[in-house]
Amino acid sequence: MTVSPATIAGQIRRLAGTLAAQVVARQFRQEPQLQQRYGDLGRERCLQDAHFHFMYLASALEYARPALFVDYLGWAKCLLIQRGIPQRDLEANLKNMAAALADTLPAGSSEILREYFERAASQLPAMPEECPSFLLPISPVANLRQRYLQLLLAGKRRDAVQAILDAVQRDELTIETSYLDVFQPVQYEVGRLWQMNRITVAQEHFCTAVTQSVMSQFYPRLFASPRAGRRAVIASVGGDLHEIGGRMVADLLELNGWDTSYLGASTPPEALAPMAGEQDAQVAALSITMTYHLPQLREAIAAIRAEPRCSRARVLVGGRPFLLEPELWREVGADAFARDGREAVVIANELAGTP
Repeated sequence: MTVSPATIAGQIRRLAGTLAAQVVARQFRQEPQLQQRYGDLGRERCLQDAHFHFMYLASALEYARPALFVDYLGWAKCLLIQRGIPQRDLEANLKNMAAALADTLPAGSSEILREYFERAASQLPAMPEECPSFLLPISPVANLRQRYLQLLLAGKRRDAVQAILDAVQRDELTIETSYLDVFQPVQYEVGRLWQMNRITVAQEHFCTAVTQSVMSQFYPRLFASPRAGRRAVIASVGGDLHEIGGRMVADLLELNGWDTSYLGASTPPEALAPMAGEQDAQVAALSITMTYHLPQLREAIAAIRAEPRCSRARVLVGGRPFLLEPELWREVGADAFARDGREAVVIANELAGTP
């Protein structure tokens, strides 16, 4: 019997917890010193990591995109090495994943999975142990960006907010360039610093909260922009807790004359589609950060398509998976994808028929 990648993906999702437990049990049995090295808390984190590995693998399989799985492993390698977990532990984990899947899934599955694990094994050694900075010094606002980040990391909220407001007042920044050339790369850099174990989750959340507070200072000017009779609903799909990217897109659309309804993080499809219908939205802009949220994104798009009041709504998607696989947006049922906030405005206008 032929087994499809989508069928295997569904089985992996359903069995992810059990498979993760099998992988960790195998690895700790093969290397008894791991218990002494990591302890019970470390073992629990290994379980969580293995679960994530399987969820990413499932999404990559469903769309036949090995690159999505390999990219995730590159991210995981940086994360783990910066926390003192050597690459060989990740390599052993992948071998045990393949073994657990071979023992659990129907005959024929291993042949489909082989490409994913072979690519991972061949590319993992060359992947960097430290991710490059997002704050490249080739920008007119490079110094301001660096100062803003330093103030955030020092916990100087008032000074950080004032640095941006003063730059806008001096016409060194516009609202648009503050979003695209300062906030966006700084938020990426904050995420990188957490990945590199150089800041805590609390610091990461603080930086995001301060950036949102600066953005709120611009709202009177955003909402005073001339209206153009266009409406959009913006959200992160169910399960995705990253919201600042969507908020930036909503604000940039407002700045360009749109009326927007920003629904925030982890918006369920059963709430999203009716809201888009009630607002008579021309565009629904949806984002995901993690590849394993692709099923929720597809479900949200299907709900919009099924809502009679959304007959004119066009779906615009964004997020890292679509940067890695530029044609993936078609397979989730979207009408277009945007690489960043600037492109989102341009494409939204095109989708609404008002370039």
